[in-house]
Amino acid sequence: MSKIKNHHSIGVTIVALLIVFSSCQGQEKQNRAPIQTQSQSQIKEALIDANKQRMLEEVENINNYVDRHQLIMKTTPTGIRLMTITEGTGPKPKLLSDVSLKYKINLLDGSYVYSSDSSGVLSFILGQSSEPSGLQEALLSIHQGEKALLIIPYYLAYGLTGDGDKIGGGESLVYQIELIKVRSN
Repeated sequence: MSKIKNHHSIGVTIVALLIVFSSCQGQEKQNRAPIQTQSQSQIKEALIDANKQRMLEEVENINNYVDRHQLIMKTTPTGIRLMTITEGTGPKPKLLSDVSLKYKINLLDGSYVYSSDSSGVLSFILGQSSEPSGLQEALLSIHQGEKALLIIPYYLAYGLTGDGDKIGGGESLVYQIELIKVRSN
């Protein structure tokens, strides 16, 4: 009978140890979860701070460009810079207007990128195009026939990835445009 008690005691001890061990593991997992969440939160905040810093640097780069070229430009709430070169007398486009424009694109350092002289007139429907959102936004405030100078910040152009061809990641664009056609649908 003493052997049965010993085996029973060993069995109870093993079960008790398993319960204690599994509860410790559960507690360890509970203690780790907030640390992981906190780390993820810290990473997210660090990324947001880095993005804000990058945007502030880009605003400074654009301001330097404007100052260097002695330009007087309007700034939209989103950060687009606009300057009318020649007034237009036609209608302004609206969302879903079919627009056509002549253009030349340079980077802030003056490097040539694209133009309608080599690529042809650019035509698209506002709000349904893959053209940069900053260009589409700027066109909403330009009359048909108008020539304008635009500076589109990278975050409204091709972002941090670029266009996969001539525009690198994080590049703001200087557009010289002439809005030659507006057809509202």
